[in-house]
Amino acid sequence: MATPSILRVSFRRSAVVSAALLLMALSGPASAEAQGAVTVPANVGVGPAGMMAFGPVARDQLVHPALKIWIGAVIDQETIQDNIDRIDPRYRRQASQMRELRIGAHILIPDSLVVSPRFAGTGVVGATWRPVSMGMPLARTDGFRAGLSAGLILTYAFIWSDTLVCPAGEVVRFTNFLRPGLDLKAEAEFRLSSSLYLSLGWASMLHLPQELGPNPFQVRQEMIDELPESLSRTIWHIGQPFLMLHYRFPFTVRM
Repeated sequence: MATPSILRVSFRRSAVVSAALLLMALSGPASAEAQGAVTVPANVGVGPAGMMAFGPVARDQLVHPALKIWIGAVIDQETIQDNIDRIDPRYRRQASQMRELRIGAHILIPDSLVVSPRFAGTGVVGATWRPVSMGMPLARTDGFRAGLSAGLILTYAFIWSDTLVCPAGEVVRFTNFLRPGLDLKAEAEFRLSSSLYLSLGWASMLHLPQELGPNPFQVRQEMIDELPESLSRTIWHIGQPFLMLHYRFPFTVRM
């Protein structure tokens, strides 16, 4: 099956190149032909998710539909063993002990998108980026993987409403939510076939608190003085259940 040309450009310039460079960095002396090509498993994962912005938004509408995305490269033990002869003998033992390394395609590709029309008074459109993350496996068998991960995130969401009110009791029709934060994710992955995987999980995104309103850079002193009680009037914790279908295929990079 031929790889689509758009995916070729994306992976060639991003995750697969990074993964290939990592393998080649550990390489010892090898022929020019061997050094010029590395094959790694590329992954395209996408699926439905829910945005639960706990606080005033969740009290108005608990769940907003979203889309979860993960595009990247996976270096597992099979990939390492396929390239073990090109790894410097000094690093082969460490490489053989590594279970898996996942590298995201690009920091500009969002981790999730939310496009939620106004169903119960409030609508949301936005995105979350997860440029840096690290994970820890909890369990792994031949067709199953479970793990935890944490990452740095940045979320922007445009929220419009006829029902959300500020602490003064006035309706806040527009909110530009823009905050950095940290997310914690638990995920279980099941292998359906040699190229298809299904994963489900939960992510808790913890942001710097922001009150409702159009100006994301405005921080009222009253909110700071009334912490932690004022957290219930802010957006800071966004929960996200998700389900993703992954397509994994070998991709050869010629350096």
